[in-house]
Amino acid sequence: MITSSGYCGASVVCCNVDVEIGGVRFVDSVMWDIHQSSLSPLEFSRRTCAELGIGVSFVQPIAQSIGQQLIEYGRKNPMWAVEGTIAPAGENIQTVIIDVRFRSVIFRDRLQWDVNCPYNSPEQFARITVADLNLPQEMEPIIALTTHQQVSRFRMAAPSSTTNNEDAQFKDVEGPCVSSALNSSSLYEVKAPP
Repeated sequence: MITSSGYCGASVVCCNVDVEIGGVRFVDSVMWDIHQSSLSPLEFSRRTCAELGIGVSFVQPIAQSIGQQLIEYGRKNPMWAVEGTIAPAGENIQTVIIDVRFRSVIFRDRLQWDVNCPYNSPEQFARITVADLNLPQEMEPIIALTTHQQVSRFRMAAPSSTTNNEDAQFKDVEGPCVSSALNSSSLYEVKAPP
C-alpha cells in the first residue's frame, strides 16, 4: 500500500522500471519522493533484488533506470526539484482519466486536477475514493499510481518557465488545494463484470 506522512505531492515522481536480462524481465512502478527518500536508487535496487530473489545483475540497471528518470524529471521540472520552492502562479487544470480493474471490480473516473498545486495528493484522493465508494482496499494504490503517472506526464509536458527566475511568475501556496481535485464534477462508474 502506498502511504505517506507529511505529503507534498509535487515531490513524488513516478518511475517506471522495465529491465530485461537474459530472458528475465523486471517491470515495476516506483513512487519516489525526491525530498524524503532515505535510500539511494542503488540501495533501493539492491534491497528490491534481494527481497524478490532476482539476480544481482538487475541491481545496476534498475538503479540506473530510476536515477535517469529522477534526473530527467529535475531537468524538466526544476520548480519541483528543490524542496521548499514555491509553486508556479496560476492553475494548470488537466483532465485525469482513471480506468482500473482489480479482480472483478472496474473503476472508471474522469476528473479535473490542478497539477500546479503541490497539496493535491493522489494518495489522499485514492483513499477517499475507495472509502466513499466502498471499493476493495487493494484498489487504493492502483488508483494513486494511475493518478501519479498522469500528473507526472502533465508536469513534464508543461513548458518550463523557471529558466529565468526574474521573468518567472510564482506565488506562495497558502493552503491545501485537494478540494479542487476531490470536489470536481467528475463522473465515475464502478461495476463488476458479468
